[in-house]
Amino acid sequence: MLLDNKNAVIYGAAGAVGSAVTQLAREHGAYAVLVVNSTGQKIKVELDHDFSLPDEPGQTYRILDIRPTQVVIKRMRDGEVWTLQKTSG
Repeated sequence: MLLDNKNAVIYGAAGAVGSAVTQLAREHGAYAVLVVNSTGQKIKVELDHDFSLPDEPGQTYRILDIRPTQVVIKRMRDGEVWTLQKTSG
């Protein structure tokens, strides 16, 4: 399958942060690795899972979508959504 053994490294997660592809990603355990700018810490995130950033322990974020070149994140407190671009690091 196209998504088997795939991952992405997404930089910029500490900043002001649904289609068939999304369904395939859910079925095949797609994930992304976010790298926190201020610390370099890596956080593995999966679709529909919630996570916090070390710099913002009171904030909760949810992964809405993992795309081939992007990750879509929602801040749960106010519903603000960001699309992070994949970068090579």
